[in-house]
Amino acid sequence: MKFAHLGVYVADLSAAVAMSTVFDADLVCKWENTETGLAAQEYDFAGINIEFLHQEGRNNLGIDHVAFSTVAFEEMRNRLITAGAAEEQQITSGSGKRISFLSWNNLRIELMEN
Repeated sequence: MKFAHLGVYVADLSAAVAMSTVFDADLVCKWENTETGLAAQEYDFAGINIEFLHQEGRNNLGIDHVAFSTVAFEEMRNRLITAGAAEEQQITSGSGKRISFLSWNNLRIELMEN
């Protein structure tokens, strides 16, 4: 398993773009879900990826989750649940990979199938 990214909700995605420019961060990916109004832009800040998220009407801003990717998705998911994590939801990405969001000890974890 490896660290994937830190998810941060922001009030304005254009400000995140400006910050990435200041720090010479490289755009990794961006996506938008028009159904939910959720948009994201992920940048590589010298080896640490930050996924900036924006959703109209969301007032709870700041760090939302820490993401990890693994080829042993089911094993790691089960280990987290056995350790006391509660699964919030599991979705399938556009590329067919499983993604699970879990809450554990006041920390939200995104576990991504690699």
